[in-house]
Formats: sequence, structure tokens, C-alpha cells
Amino acid sequence: AAVGILAPGDEQPSLAQRGAAEYSPDDGGMARDEHLFDDFDGVSSAADGFSTQVGSVESVVNNVLTLFRKYKDDLVKSQTLTKKDFEETVVSLEQQLATNRQSLALSEETLATKRGTLVSKTQELADTRESHTTTVAFRKKLQTICDEKAADHQEMTDLRKNEIITLGKAIELLSVAAGDVVAAPQA
Repeated sequence: AAVGILAPGDEQPSLAQRGAAEYSPDDGGMARDEHLFDDFDGVSSAADGFSTQVGSVESVVNNVLTLFRKYKDDLVKSQTLTKKDFEETVVSLEQQLATNRQSLALSEETLATKRGTLVSKTQELADTRESHTTTVAFRKKLQTICDEKAADHQEMTDLRKNEIITLGKAIELLSVAAGDVVAAPQA
């Protein structure tokens, strides 16, 4: 790893580390001193930090995957329950719809029956009103005839009374005149 890049948890590089990073031999090749880096044996390398970091990233990814799986399982379970509730609701609503349709059909039959009854009762009422009108007219005509007959009867009764009175007076006069005739021969 490059010295300029620090792994998380690493400290600032020391002066010796910076010097080693900037060192290059005069001829541009590799350093001839094999022990050039012996001073740095006790210094931790970035590889240790990177392996810690890699382990840390791996555990973060594993945690994210675990959470993702948990949320996915929870969502699947929730959707399954929701789907089951939805299907039960659909079945219930279809049953209610079927029941309501049957009820509607029965209500329509009842309505048709009631309308038929209404038509026949309306006709009966019209017939009854016509009969009542005819009966009232007949009653008025009959009442007029009865009133005329009653007046004629009263007139006839009065005439008969007068005739009886007149006949009674005629009988009386005839009786008196017959009595005079009967009484005259004796005298």
C-alpha cells in the first residue's frame, strides 16, 4: 500500500516512514542496501489495517445482507398476510354481492307483483267510483220520483179526505132531506 494513504485507525506516518517513501538510489535502480528497511520492522503495515478494514466491511455487508433478508422476509410475510386478507375480503364481498343480487331479484319480483296488484286495485277503484256515480245518479232520480209519488199520495189523501167530508155532508143533507120526506107524510 502507498504510504500516503492511511487505513482507518492508523496514525500519521513517522518522519522515518516518509523518508523511506521518498528515498530512491542515485542510479535510479533498486537500493543496494538490503537492510534499508530493517528500521521499520516494528511498524505495523497498512495491510494489517486493511485486513481489519476488509473484515469490518465484510461484516457490514453481512449485516446489511442479514437486515435485507429480514426486511425481505418481513415484507413477503406481510404481503402474504395482506394477500390472504385481500382474498378473504374478495370472497366475502362476492358472497355479499351474490346475496344482494338474490335479494334484488326477489325485490324486483315483489315489486312486479305489487305493481300488478296496484293496477288491478286501481281498476277496481275506478269501477267502484263509476258504480258509485251511477248509484248516486239513480238515487237522486229515485228520490225525485219518490218525492213526486209522496206528493201525489198526499194530494190523493187530501182529495180523499175532502171527498169523505163532502160525502159525509152529502149523506147528512140526504139524511136530513130524507128525514123531511119521511117526516112530511106523517104530518
